[in-house]
Amino acid sequence: MAARFVPPTIDKKSFSCPHCGALADQHWFNVHVSRVDDEGGLPYVASESLLQHYKDLRAGHTIRFPDNGPIDEAIRSIERELKGKPFLREGDTLYKPHNLVNLHVSRCFSCRELSFWRLDSLLYPAERYEVEPNADIPEEAKIDFEEARGILSASHRGAAALLRLCIQKLCNGLLGKEMDINSAIAELVKKGLRVEVQQALDSVRVIGNEAVHPGVMNIKDDRETATALFDLVNIIVEELISQPKKIQTIYASLPVSKTAAIAKRDGQSSGAMSANSPAPQSKT
Repeated sequence: MAARFVPPTIDKKSFSCPHCGALADQHWFNVHVSRVDDEGGLPYVASESLLQHYKDLRAGHTIRFPDNGPIDEAIRSIERELKGKPFLREGDTLYKPHNLVNLHVSRCFSCRELSFWRLDSLLYPAERYEVEPNADIPEEAKIDFEEARGILSASHRGAAALLRLCIQKLCNGLLGKEMDINSAIAELVKKGLRVEVQQALDSVRVIGNEAVHPGVMNIKDDRETATALFDLVNIIVEELISQPKKIQTIYASLPVSKTAAIAKRDGQSSGAMSANSPAPQSKT
């Protein structure tokens, strides 16, 4: 059974590694570099709630003490950190090194590879969506699927557009000729494509097209819609390639004498039907 996927995030000490994919412990480091051993072993990240805490503290502090210098400095520092831009915070002694604020490093316990973060966003390696492509997807379509996985977090629209291209290549491969995606789906429908598969194909086609040429839909900030397309592509590959492949493999394992008898049966049956089928009668 496949291991549970836990998205990489800066507020956990264990998640699915963006390098090796293993659900493993992560060791966190500040950037100067020193091991994060305090505060529960997690990196410090400024938050709006922390900023509000210091503002509330300043409001109550003013009543009792005229000097708000340390609190004001903390507020200025947190406001600067919340902008997300890395900056250098100088150490105040020879034994306290300069610290690069808003940059963090994690190291996977399993593969020992390093990942780099800015504020709470993964910078390196590029975060990949957890859904793997169906093993039977053609290589030319797989390239677009994998690229879409790599850019999903940065651009939902870009991922959707790539998955549309993936479907077009898949359809053209099945038909053995180059066609625009709409015509290719229509051709597959003529060949007996199930309506559920046609709907899945058209869903990827329409959503992917809207991502490139925005119209009624807007998936710029709609991760849920974009991620659903990965599942649809895998469903389409399963229906059009994987299941027929499995059936053909089993059928090919039958004895030749049995498949010859089946072919003879079907040939006689079709001939008998064409010669003896009665004309349809209308019901009164």
